[in-house]
Amino acid sequence: MSPRVFTRLRPPSRAEKGALNQLYAAVQPQARSGQFIGPDGRNESKGYPTLVQPAESAKNLDTARRLWDLSERLTGVRYGLPD
Repeated sequence: MSPRVFTRLRPPSRAEKGALNQLYAAVQPQARSGQFIGPDGRNESKGYPTLVQPAESAKNLDTARRLWDLSERLTGVRYGLPD
């Protein structure tokens, strides 16, 4: 008698689940530029990807510019985006 091989579906690992929001945003036809994709769970701290409302601090253009400039400086990569 041959042994039976059982496979079970396993939940995604933390790393796999952590990448779901970015993957969803990249491949979902309904996703649009400027939207925020995040977990659907309580306080958007875990769960599966869905459209979420950004925090007020995420809408601050001055903070966005400073973060972009710092990222370019720390990585040494410049994209030459218009101001």
